[in-house]
Amino acid sequence: MKKFRPILIFISFLVIVFVIMYYFPVQSEVTEMTILEKRAKMGHAVDEYLYGRMLILGDFPKEKKQEGLAFLEKAATKEYKPAIIFLAQIYEKGIGGIHRDYIKAFKWYKKGAQLGIKTAQLKLSPFEELKKDKNSFILFGIPIKKARRFSVRYILQKNGAVPIDLNDDSFCDIFSSNNFLPGTDKMQVCYGLDGYFVLLEYRYPPRRTKYGEILAKNMSKLIKKYGNPKTISKVNVVDYYLWEKDGVNIYLWMEPKTNTCFLRYVVMNRYLELVNYLMSKKREKEVPKVEFY
Repeated sequence: MKKFRPILIFISFLVIVFVIMYYFPVQSEVTEMTILEKRAKMGHAVDEYLYGRMLILGDFPKEKKQEGLAFLEKAATKEYKPAIIFLAQIYEKGIGGIHRDYIKAFKWYKKGAQLGIKTAQLKLSPFEELKKDKNSFILFGIPIKKARRFSVRYILQKNGAVPIDLNDDSFCDIFSSNNFLPGTDKMQVCYGLDGYFVLLEYRYPPRRTKYGEILAKNMSKLIKKYGNPKTISKVNVVDYYLWEKDGVNIYLWMEPKTNTCFLRYVVMNRYLELVNYLMSKKREKEVPKVEFY
């Protein structure tokens, strides 16, 4: 038994080291969190922010994430600036698994801008430009050529669009479009290298019933709004129409054989810049693949 004593001592030593290295730091972390929670519940804005941030960024269940949002909002309503900006970023980017909500993000950026927070003012600067420019091409009630990704996402959600695919690493977003243009099912919105609006494209799904009636109604709206199309082309495969207004091209084309139709608004110079960039790269390796409808 004596000859095994050194081994037992060594094993005991390892156990003690393990406890010191792993158990006590965890205990310390739990204690720190408990203290921070107590301080946050006392109503100190800084502690509310720190505790809320910890819950949002940590590996916690959904209920704790909602608790984190509640503490952040308490701090933000006390005009604690880091809490205001962090809340806006959470809702804009979906940080911590929180559902993206551009209306809430806009609300907190606006509050931050009113308090003089430069980050918020820069985020909302496109909206200030939009207010000043009343003569540019209007889409969704805003001068679309001056709109950036956040601006467009906010306007679309405000008007009832339902996101299907929002990917900040891609050049395009996909939304359900039936609320905007009855008869269509999806719309794709694309942005250029500088983040400004490039393209919006509606897709009419292939159909037979009342298809001609739907297209005639929308054609009438386009003519009423933009006048007669500049270009009309009718061939066996495609019927094609083009309007040009204030640097924006509006395309409507139909494929009679399949009863499919597309309506596209595009800022041509930015679109060509984006296409040339994509063509210059090995898309499948170096940039996200962008499929236009």
